[in-house]
Amino acid sequence: MRTLFTLFSLVLLFGGCNIKHPPKDVDLDTLFDTVPAFDANNPVPYDSTFQTLLDKSSYLAPDGNTSDSLHDFSSENFYLDDENKLTFALNKTPASPRTASMLLQKQTWQTKDSEGNFYLSQVRCYKPKKIDAYTWMEVHGLKKLDDNQSIYYNYPLVKLVWKRNFNNLYDHIWAIMTKSTPSESEPKIYEYIDLGPRPDYIFPAEVHIRDNILEVKINYSTMTTQNVSYWEDVPSYFKVGISIEDYNDEGVAATAFSELNFEDNASNVSDITHF
Repeated sequence: MRTLFTLFSLVLLFGGCNIKHPPKDVDLDTLFDTVPAFDANNPVPYDSTFQTLLDKSSYLAPDGNTSDSLHDFSSENFYLDDENKLTFALNKTPASPRTASMLLQKQTWQTKDSEGNFYLSQVRCYKPKKIDAYTWMEVHGLKKLDDNQSIYYNYPLVKLVWKRNFNNLYDHIWAIMTKSTPSESEPKIYEYIDLGPRPDYIFPAEVHIRDNILEVKINYSTMTTQNVSYWEDVPSYFKVGISIEDYNDEGVAATAFSELNFEDNASNVSDITHF
């Protein structure tokens, strides 16, 4: 009987140690990451290894304004931390609209491009206090009218997100794919793809798009491959940083990048990602 009791106790002990399950009898707000603080004495992001990236980008601030002039710019929402990681941070108030601190790729492209377009990063996704979800990367459509008055659509083809608790999975990262044909009026169809538990460290995250094939890689492993030919005529661009969309979310959330680049030449990708 004592042996059976001991075995049962060991099962309870080791079976209950999965940190990616919701904690029992613990306030979720006590389990969060501390975000590296903004220090105005640190170099501005442009005076760093991210200069090439920033030359390709505009910055979308939490107030909704967009700026192309990043040479001397940093703020509590966009800065280098003490380890020179490019950090995007938000402090969202409750009952307020969507807010974002993100870089927007200036050059648009199409998913059918044969040379390809690539989002390449080494990223840390911090676990926030109170907030239930945030986005850190999007492949976004550009809304405009062309000469034929055709509309290109202002929403993402795919976005990479963190969710506190979704589909009975706690503290995971996800890819949310728009699977429906681009339309402003028709209901959208989404696919949620589990990318695994959120790493508690900097990890490689990439999105490769070439010849209408989209591939999401985490830790250099392919997590999903999608045919996105239905999106091929939509001018698109990368958005990277952090966005909080839920009206009722509140608190501080952040992401940080030790490496980040947008690449439009497939021949360069192997050198960048060490494949």
